[in-house]
Amino acid sequence: MNKTVLLGLASVVAVGIGVAIAAIGLQSSAAETAAAPKVAADLEAGAVKAIEKERNYMTFSNDVKMPPTYKTAGGCTAYDPPEIAYKTLVGSSSDRILRKIYRRQVVAGIEKAGNKCSCELRFPTWDAALQEYETRFANLADDDSSAWVFDFVHTEMLVNGENLDDFCSKQGVF
Repeated sequence: MNKTVLLGLASVVAVGIGVAIAAIGLQSSAAETAAAPKVAADLEAGAVKAIEKERNYMTFSNDVKMPPTYKTAGGCTAYDPPEIAYKTLVGSSSDRILRKIYRRQVVAGIEKAGNKCSCELRFPTWDAALQEYETRFANLADDDSSAWVFDFVHTEMLVNGENLDDFCSKQGVF
């Protein structure tokens, strides 16, 4: 045999081996292809679990409401004021008017209780103040007909001639 025939035979053998290797590769690829959906589903399920675990670990939201109460320096439970629509009446904001209503109601409650200050009287809920604001102030026009609001807002309510905070602090409620 000459060298050309030997090289040709070697090429055929090499090609034959390559075809055999490729056929084996196709067989294993077919088996892998059949198992691929299961593997992909397992990977996807594992990924979903990992993502859920991570989401549960660190949950952030802007919708989380903080408790509407807090502890005062004196240990009383106080309520946060409610949020109301902004409005101006005779130069006073709706928030300021609501706070004045609240303080006036607190003073009235303490006077009704014989000038005894307690946590419940000093820091009641804002429900009554909000109701009064909505019925007396929310629908007022910002004109001369509302001039009385200025006096209402700027007149300090005193308990027994003293500022509310000072009066209650002397009784240990602050």
